[in-house]
Amino acid sequence: MSLYNEVVLRPRFKFELKRNNQEALKLFEEAKNTQSDFVVSRVDDHVFIRTPKIKQHFWSPQLHLEINEVDENRSTLHGLFGPSPTVWTMFIFFHFLVAVL
Repeated sequence: MSLYNEVVLRPRFKFELKRNNQEALKLFEEAKNTQSDFVVSRVDDHVFIRTPKIKQHFWSPQLHLEINEVDENRSTLHGLFGPSPTVWTMFIFFHFLVAVL
């Protein structure tokens, strides 16, 4: 993946899985119960992976995954790696404020 000397604030990725989206989502549900290094939460086809509150800092990133079904044997995983939505909103607000001033 070439970045062409640009700063990527919220890198995205996409690839195809050779399994049904329900099977992949079930694996994340199992990981939620078997490990304690990360907080895994799921809403429909979306999976959010965060650091636990105890280890979390202001700048701690999160991973947002969306697993969409292509057909009964394939699915597509879309990923977005970036700051929490609260931090991102504040960053955009300050950026807009500086632009206005």
